Amino acid sequence: MLLGRDDEAAVLAATLSGLATAADTSSRWASPVAELADDADSTVRQRVAAVAVHLAPSEVADILHRLADDREATVRQVATAELDRLPRSRR
Repeated sequence: MLLGRDDEAAVLAATLSGLATAADTSSRWASPVAELADDADSTVRQRVAAVAVHLAPSEVADILHRLADDREATVRQVATAELDRLPRSRR
């Protein structure tokens, strides 16, 4: 998938934001978004936490739980906040 091939974290993060605004509720982006949750750059992981509900609705809970244990505090905070926004049935 081309999404994960760019070396620039800012490009990946901006692409994720752009995709999230497309209102595509399918799960076509779930796999690349789940892969980017393990990106080396915390900016990308933070953006994944913020947009996973839109781009990976079928995997959002798993992605957010992984990121809630991230080594970077900002990623953990965003992931935890997004988990709290999910209905209890989706956590």
